[in-house]
Amino acid sequence: MNALRLRWIGVSATAAILFAGLSLAVAAGATDGVDQSVHERLHDLSAANSGLLTAMHAITQLGATVTILTVDLAAVASCLAMRRLRTAAVIAATAGIVWALRIVVRDLVARPRPADAFWTEDGAAFPSGHATNSATAAALVLIAIWPWLSSRTGRTAAIGIGMVCTTAVGFSRLAGGVHWPTDVLGGWLLSITAVAAALAISARGVGGSLTTTDRPLTSIAM
Repeated sequence: MNALRLRWIGVSATAAILFAGLSLAVAAGATDGVDQSVHERLHDLSAANSGLLTAMHAITQLGATVTILTVDLAAVASCLAMRRLRTAAVIAATAGIVWALRIVVRDLVARPRPADAFWTEDGAAFPSGHATNSATAAALVLIAIWPWLSSRTGRTAAIGIGMVCTTAVGFSRLAGGVHWPTDVLGGWLLSITAVAAALAISARGVGGSLTTTDRPLTSIAM
């Protein structure tokens, strides 16, 4: 087993343990005090800044179901167009598994959303669907475009853009009052768990290439 595969296994296992621990803590109500405190401060901030709330409502659409499905399908289609069948399968499977796992955990924990949200949302709160799916989509897009990123600058920029988008969506859910802070954290941990596991399983050849040369995504320096 190569070092890169072991590294991704370690990342996935660590995130999985943290996610499991957080899920149990949330279910037991152990995080309620911290969540309520942060929620109240952000709620006051949003209530006093209508421009911020409007901007956050626009940003949160990046994590909406239609947006995520469009991005995921585009990533799969781009890989299929370049005959990167294995990569397309990894992207499709990861997106589907994350989606299913989040729903299972959501229904098991059955955490109520904040009662004073600025927007109307349905369903239980933990983990945040927008946070989970936007983080996963960002990672899957990175997998899809990796062969085009031939320079360190390009790779760094792509990773940075993905992190900014993911963070922005997560914060928008808090600013809108539709999620507790640990809902967003849980979504990110679930996404890291699944994506890292997918990279560990397909450590050879997942990056694909524009030509016949295969450059694995798992060559990302961590």
